[in-house]
Amino acid sequence: MAASELLEEKARDAEPKLAAALDQHLIAGEKSVQFFDITGDQKKQLDQFVRKSKFSKSVFLDHFPNLLPVSDLASNGVNEPVLLKRIELSDGMALIYASIRSYHERVEISKSDLKASKLDDGYEELYAIRRRNVQTFDALWIPANGLRICTLVDLPVGAPKDFSLYPQEFLRKVICKAVGDNDVPPLSVAVRIGVRGYFN
Repeated sequence: MAASELLEEKARDAEPKLAAALDQHLIAGEKSVQFFDITGDQKKQLDQFVRKSKFSKSVFLDHFPNLLPVSDLASNGVNEPVLLKRIELSDGMALIYASIRSYHERVEISKSDLKASKLDDGYEELYAIRRRNVQTFDALWIPANGLRICTLVDLPVGAPKDFSLYPQEFLRKVICKAVGDNDVPPLSVAVRIGVRGYFN
């Protein structure tokens, strides 16, 4: 067997493992997590909702599993989360939503980068506020066993804590709609998991 054929065969064998790893990372990357306790009847309704969920054409779907190009992050602007994928694993299933969100970050500016001005007089550090657009993946997780579900929303390193508030509330409303109850409150416990976010 030629070396090129061997590489192609190894790549084919690796694809399912890479796809499974991507699914798990979409669910549990760098996330802020909220938990919800639901009833058995609500669990059945939620299961049906997840299995019947339909996906609309979107710029995220066009590029998935790749991230959007940097130019698209700016041109598409901040948007409401869009349903991107349904993932079914042995221990549960998830809906994955994609969106573009933004936050302001403080960036230090070197005085050597500035032309001589009054700012040079007596200032030791200079900062600018920069708006940063990021592509995010948020998940609604329904375990195969038990009645405690959770939402997992991207919280990239460097983003403020309130970066996760809007998508958490968005997913809570998805849960409420699915189970026909306008008041499904999260538990008071919230945690942060993962090691990285989805920067482009």
